[in-house]
Amino acid sequence: MLVLVTAISGYIGSATALACLRAGHRVRGTLRSEAKATAFRESWKEWEGQLEFAIVPDMQVKGAYDEACVGVDWIAHIASPFVYGYTDNERDMLQPAIRGTLEILESAQRAGSVARIVITSSFAALQDYAKGVRPGYTYSIADWCPLTYEDGKNATDQLMVYVASKKLAEEAAWRFMETEKPSFTLSTICPAFVLGSTPQPLHSLNELSVSAAWIRSLIDVQELPPTPLPAMNDVSDIALCHLRALERPVAAGKRYLTIAHEFSSSQVAHLLHQLFPEQSHRFPPTKNEPPAPHFWWDTKSTEVDLGIEWKSLEQTIKEAGQQIFELEKREAAARS
Repeated sequence: MLVLVTAISGYIGSATALACLRAGHRVRGTLRSEAKATAFRESWKEWEGQLEFAIVPDMQVKGAYDEACVGVDWIAHIASPFVYGYTDNERDMLQPAIRGTLEILESAQRAGSVARIVITSSFAALQDYAKGVRPGYTYSIADWCPLTYEDGKNATDQLMVYVASKKLAEEAAWRFMETEKPSFTLSTICPAFVLGSTPQPLHSLNELSVSAAWIRSLIDVQELPPTPLPAMNDVSDIALCHLRALERPVAAGKRYLTIAHEFSSSQVAHLLHQLFPEQSHRFPPTKNEPPAPHFWWDTKSTEVDLGIEWKSLEQTIKEAGQQIFELEKREAAARS
């Protein structure tokens, strides 16, 4: 199949594209610039015959994905803003998430060849943000975040704005399916905090995504930072969930909650200390403490329908640590 992967240069996008390529599919990845396409061609030379690119500078523009969707069989729509430090909640977060989602659906409908679409949503689309870690509660695909557009527009907490953007974008997608009744099917993947090594071309540590770079916050510090969210996935598992949801008809019309393990900053620092003894002096003392009491999750339908066996936390941290330390060596060599 020809699979369109939006935001192929991102963390989940590059992993999903690689999973599709390894499964024998062709991939067309969207990027914002030709320079990024060139970097991929140089880094992923082994996939030259299966990989092509489409430049989409602004996913909110009407018809932004029209050319990219021509002849496409399946779509993994992963593009969505996840940044901090922006100044306008609507312009920089809410509208890009919602409009970008609707643009890919509308372009797919006009293309006429698309049979299946998987959209990257988030645990945020299920979570009741105001209730925090909510000890004793079990989240499932039946849950929906209660935040409204007005909540996101007026929020001063930028993480809350992101949570609202993910809920509103997924909600808009399902509403489109209900009202437009297109010929393609839709599935959504709802991951929690994503860790692991990233396969996209990287030239420096500063190019790591927000969640991939979180591992760095445990290194060369006097005190460990708080655990961002006590529920995690490996990026390669999330990529596999996207691929399986595209490949398996059973996934049509379904949401999938994807959480593999609980974790804490203390546990991850302890694992890094054990896995990389030569770097042990760079981690603060840790007691390998589990996370505080928190919500739980029901991912049975994900594991059954998509046939997923989650990668271990230890393996995820090992691969993430290896990548960070390798990038450090590369940067040091470039400076010398």
